[in-house]
Amino acid sequence: MKNIKKTLASILAAAILALPIKANAADKKTFEYVASQFEYSPVVALGDSNHYSGKKMENFLINLIPYLKKAGVTHYAFEMAPEDIKEINGILTFQSQPGSSVIVPRDKKLDIPNKMKQNGIIPVPIDYRGDSTTEYTKTKDGAFIVNYDNHRDKHMAKNVAKILEEQPNAKILAFLGAGHVAEKNIKDYPLPKNGKYILQHPPFAFQLKKEYGIDPRTICILETEDKNFKSPYGLEKDGFKEAQHPVPVLNQHKFGELYDGYVNLSSK
Repeated sequence: MKNIKKTLASILAAAILALPIKANAADKKTFEYVASQFEYSPVVALGDSNHYSGKKMENFLINLIPYLKKAGVTHYAFEMAPEDIKEINGILTFQSQPGSSVIVPRDKKLDIPNKMKQNGIIPVPIDYRGDSTTEYTKTKDGAFIVNYDNHRDKHMAKNVAKILEEQPNAKILAFLGAGHVAEKNIKDYPLPKNGKYILQHPPFAFQLKKEYGIDPRTICILETEDKNFKSPYGLEKDGFKEAQHPVPVLNQHKFGELYDGYVNLSSK
């Protein structure tokens, strides 16, 4: 009987954790929710659904720092390559290198990694530069087939696993694009006009669990109430600008299938 009660309690706790959280960026409950996930895994991965969100996401992460400290977080892993980061007088600066496949950060001053560093959380650029190719094919009916051969997720998973191998007691907040944080190996994303975005390699969170036995807690960060939200990412190729970037939009997948939960930072 005790075992049954314990099992039911575990199921209930898991169900509660998976519930979506709606909150403003300064909402205490949101910060507590994110920080609480470190009770279940040494890695909590936040997926940014909108790389062009201005200061809202940055403010959210910076205001999250005291809660991360309280939870014992030691590292902040972020989606940039070590080659694109240089430390000058103790301050991290962005320096894009020729051939870099890394997205230029919205804030080139790297406020988030520097704030983490100032508060005793070690910033670690875990991305990988190179070996990523994108091929575009246009069918007769006008549909785009986008074939993305991306090795970055494999390297990001490896780099996070390495931190834990060297420091078993580490706790890592990983902040990546939402597509990298998906726990399923989703290969094809539909595009307008029956097109397709083909991902050749599984996302970071999936590989971290499969290859290294580390099951991260995954949270997608939204910034809209629009249930048909489409990422502002665009594929501007041959005049085609309407395709979605392969992030899990609400009208394509149920969030319970890809993440442990999600947070909505839109205003109430």
